[in-house]
This record gives sequence, structure tokens and C-alpha cells, in this order.
Amino acid sequence: MTQREIIADFQRMLSEKWEYVLSSSSPGAVDCSGAFVWSYGQHGKSIFHGSNRILRTEIVALLPIDRWKPGMAAFKRRTPGQQGYALPESYQPGGKHYNGDLNDYYHIGLVDDGGGVLNAQSSKTGFVRSKLDGSWCGVGYLKQVDYGEVQ
Repeated sequence: MTQREIIADFQRMLSEKWEYVLSSSSPGAVDCSGAFVWSYGQHGKSIFHGSNRILRTEIVALLPIDRWKPGMAAFKRRTPGQQGYALPESYQPGGKHYNGDLNDYYHIGLVDDGGGVLNAQSSKTGFVRSKLDGSWCGVGYLKQVDYGEVQ
């Protein structure tokens, strides 16, 4: 799958005003990581459903947001003790996927050509284009996406 293909898939979700539906990865209805699951499926690939798992298994390295390039994944996180922090047990000490990182990466989107983030935001707003601002903690190249010479 190429950088252009994943961006086109996410632009389709935006232009068709897809709904946000928790745990969904179906045409017309996705959650934030479900958008990646759906897009990958269109190209014969698969990816885990869940932003925490995607960051920990499918991202080369989490970089500062000012290092963005089109087609990179963007993440939001909560730190231990922060309101809303809800890191699943499998990512905590003793959990199956624990790797020492206790941040809860609770939201994911895809950076577009203009530096915005295409993402399934909420059941109220649906699929939107957000600003890549300080509410996002970082960006990263997706292992299964061909970025050509960009990296």
C-alpha cells in the first residue's frame, strides 16, 4: 500500500462524511483505528484495531509533530494520572503487550498533504479534518505503507 492510497482512502471517508461508531471498521462507519483497519483491508493488508496497539507494533518511531509528512499516523496520548487515562491492562506491567511505555495512546489519525489530521473523532462530529496542533503528541511512519523517497 502506498502513501497516496492510504491518503485517498482517508480523504474518501472525509468527503463521504463517514460516521464514528466505536469498534467499527465498516464502510461508512469507523472509529479512529477502525479507519486504518478498513483502509488496510482495501489493499489486502491487515492491522490491529486499537491505537495503543498500532503505535506499539506498526510505527517505526514516534516523532515530534513538527516532523510530519503526508501519510504518517498522528497520535494523542494521556499520561498516568491524567484525567481520562485508561491504558488497557495488557499494556501495563505484567500485561501481554507491556513494553515499558505507560502512555495511553487513545486516538489516531492520518496526516494529509496539507498537514491536517484526517480522523474519526467522535459520535457527535464523525469523520473530520483536525489541526495538527499541540493536542497531538507525535507522528510516525506506518511500517506497511510505502512512502517512496519521503522517509
